[in-house]
Amino acid sequence: MRVCFFSHSSGRGGAEEVLLETVECLQEKQIECCVFMPGDDGLGDDLRRLGVTFHKLPYWPWMWLGPQSIWNQTEATARNLLLSLPAIIQLRNWRPDIVYSNTMTICTGAIVARLIHRPHVWHLHELGYEDHGLMFQYGAPFSYKMIDALSTTCIAVSQRTADHFAKYIDPSKLKVLYQSVHRSARWPETVPNQTRSETVPPRIQALRCVLVGRVSQGKRQEDAVRAMAILKRNGISVELLIVGRSNPGYRERLDAIVKEHNLQDRVIFAGAVVDRVPFVQSADIVLMCSTCEAFGRVTVEGLLAGKAVIAANSGANSELIQEDSNGLLYKMGDIEGLADKIRWLSEHPEISARIGKKAKSQAEAFFTKERFSKEIVSLLDSVVSPR
Repeated sequence: MRVCFFSHSSGRGGAEEVLLETVECLQEKQIECCVFMPGDDGLGDDLRRLGVTFHKLPYWPWMWLGPQSIWNQTEATARNLLLSLPAIIQLRNWRPDIVYSNTMTICTGAIVARLIHRPHVWHLHELGYEDHGLMFQYGAPFSYKMIDALSTTCIAVSQRTADHFAKYIDPSKLKVLYQSVHRSARWPETVPNQTRSETVPPRIQALRCVLVGRVSQGKRQEDAVRAMAILKRNGISVELLIVGRSNPGYRERLDAIVKEHNLQDRVIFAGAVVDRVPFVQSADIVLMCSTCEAFGRVTVEGLLAGKAVIAANSGANSELIQEDSNGLLYKMGDIEGLADKIRWLSEHPEISARIGKKAKSQAEAFFTKERFSKEIVSLLDSVVSPR
């Protein structure tokens, strides 16, 4: 079998991690893979290490942060149609059995699959507007119809994601497939030695919380910062380590909250890092405050690290966490509730340790390479079999 992937970026985000995990699993089953992507950044280095052929093709997404002008829409459409031609030429020679779009944010792979008469798999990592504020350049009704029409199978990363798309896509095409997250389980092996230069800030307070992810409004880091203010007023010695690249406007907003509540010794911004492991391992509690996570890779990484995870009861978090068993849930946006959960764990370290131990055990048993490999290969076989 041959599978051609289309990636929306050449960076090292969550969707790219899933692509690499998928490619690793397929390679072990002697399934050939190639990748199209718009550049050659960190993902290119990872693909070279795996010995996977990739092609740079600067196509554009069909989802944007906010509405676009008619000119931008026209330019994007023309670019994507024109860039489909070299992909078609290369794939007619390579003859893939499946074309696989690794994210909903691009449509080039779907167009190419239709033009070369190959089945198309769309991996739905995101909800779109709900989790990232993304909008289809052609409007949601038309775009959802296109996803349905141009897909043989759509992979949903959680039941929450599948339920969302079932309103627009033929439910028989939707398959829920939880990621393996096996690369996160062996982080030190997947991060090149020369990139592990980030220094974990020294601990100031007795208890440390960590929040990993892009510093942006959808991730709601401000809720965690405001929770620190409540805990400070209550005399709880706790600090917050925020890890991730910042959106400039939102970072300024967080800085203002820190200054307003005099939290300079309570909130630490680590910035963007390549290796998240030491930052997560330095903490006692992992927080997930997002408005809506389609899956929640960072949540799973916290579970795998054996930390007590406190997550908003939004998106797929309730599928990953069972209250008081392998983590804690609070009502999304309820800052007082979040502060109460942190305070409770600070007062019961033995319970926090028990939750972390159970979280690690359950996560290691389910989020495995073997389970994911079996399920993804079976799914792809079912796509190819009718042909």
